[in-house]
Amino acid sequence: MCGQSMQGQRNNPSQRQMGPSLSETEKWLQQTLSEPQIGEVPCDNSSSTDPCLHVRYEVRFNGCRIRLTATYSSGLTALAESSKNASNAVVSFDFADIDPTTVKQDETLTGYSVNVRFSTTDDGDKIRVEYPNDPDSKGKPELRHDCCGMLDDGIAVSPTYAPRLVKALTRAVRLCGGKSSAF
Repeated sequence: MCGQSMQGQRNNPSQRQMGPSLSETEKWLQQTLSEPQIGEVPCDNSSSTDPCLHVRYEVRFNGCRIRLTATYSSGLTALAESSKNASNAVVSFDFADIDPTTVKQDETLTGYSVNVRFSTTDDGDKIRVEYPNDPDSKGKPELRHDCCGMLDDGIAVSPTYAPRLVKALTRAVRLCGGKSSAF
């Protein structure tokens, strides 16, 4: 009788964690955001004034803390000359500080890119944003309550990845104890 009770607890979904672990979620985020085409707005080679944009992400985790470095390059020769045209934004925060109900995707921008945005619980300024290559920032980080990334609008990804990125970020926030804002 006692063995059946223990067996029932092991098979009860409320007694186990459902879905990917934090480690698995972080691994997926790291692999996905590191893919070369994830944040590209293609160039129209017929126009020299086309505002194409290439974004490369580097992601690092330390438990529930994430550091996301975005390197932007623009112009028709952006891939060949990315280091010459690059400007960086470094965003760091703890998943526990994010309100899971705020992780959302915007409308598709120009059909090629979508911004994924989120905010902290109760709008606390706990998201650190640095612009190491911007002389106007004078090396001082900004503390914000909303995220940021590409041109301060969000994490720019292709429309194909945006829903999955929202789901993975929300999962990491919940696993790390992120709470909804009071109001």
